[in-house]
Amino acid sequence: MPTKFDLVKRDASSASLSVKDFPSRGDKLIQENIRNLQKCKKDLDGINSLVQKALDLPVNRKRRLMGKILNKILPTALYRWMPSTVVKFAAEEQDVLEFLERLLRENVDNVQGALRGIAVCAAEKRQAMDELEMDLDTAQKEQWDARTLQQYIAGKAGVEIFDEVAQLLDREFHVLPDEDKERRKDELLIQLRSNIAVGETLMDTLRKVCVAGIQVFHKGVEQYFNYVNFYKPIAAIRDSAKTMVDMNTSMFAARDALVATFKASVVAIEVALDAAKMTQAYSIVSDEVKEVLEAGQKRLEARCEAIQAMQAANQKALLAVSSPVLDVPKIETSVVAK
Repeated sequence: MPTKFDLVKRDASSASLSVKDFPSRGDKLIQENIRNLQKCKKDLDGINSLVQKALDLPVNRKRRLMGKILNKILPTALYRWMPSTVVKFAAEEQDVLEFLERLLRENVDNVQGALRGIAVCAAEKRQAMDELEMDLDTAQKEQWDARTLQQYIAGKAGVEIFDEVAQLLDREFHVLPDEDKERRKDELLIQLRSNIAVGETLMDTLRKVCVAGIQVFHKGVEQYFNYVNFYKPIAAIRDSAKTMVDMNTSMFAARDALVATFKASVVAIEVALDAAKMTQAYSIVSDEVKEVLEAGQKRLEARCEAIQAMQAANQKALLAVSSPVLDVPKIETSVVAK
């Protein structure tokens, strides 16, 4: 025969939850779906590092460190008040799509800068060759000698000839036979004409490099244009996918959480009601409490009577001690009769 204590103990133990109280934990299909959702969430969270590693994208460690620091100290809610450059800097270091946007733009700008450098170089080379060709015509018309041609070549090369060396060259030139002077003059003229001929070949090469660079630039701008028009919607789809994965996982958890919470609450209320029902046997206004009160009252009355009796005895003894006893002579009865 179970006692009231055993009943309360049994009801309280039934209030504890276990894995069996969560139906989704025992459903194989749901558990498989949850595992797939968790795997998708893990893949989406790791997509940035995976893309950078798989595609061998360049990493600027200092820039990445600064981006991580900004992402930690700047809450996302403050981005709307921050300069766009700061927001972009922080975003591209935690989002590979934002990083690729900057990388593509930098590459396009670099190609454009290289094209500008080639164009400037080709223009300067063309001008230098035109000047050389005009000077060569002037030299032929004015019949420059070998010494004048030598001074011209040194000046064009930016070589400053010291006065002492110039005097030595003049002495050498004056002592040379006319045949040697003419031969040296022809050699210098051939050198200048060869420079013009090779320069024309170099100009053709520069033109071809410019054409190739322009083609690369066109393709780079086209690809950058396409990327800019698509990467933000793709990023939005990715972020939506993360939210959907979290939502699907929480939907299973929500049902089980409500059911388990409700069951535990009902059991707790039942135990509380049983306990309330049992309080009738322990009512304060019961006969047992009345008997306890009466017994206590009698005991107190007995204590009080004992104290009063003891006080009366003490008072009587005090009176007996404080009153004097008179010695009255005894009168004989015979004397009284007379």
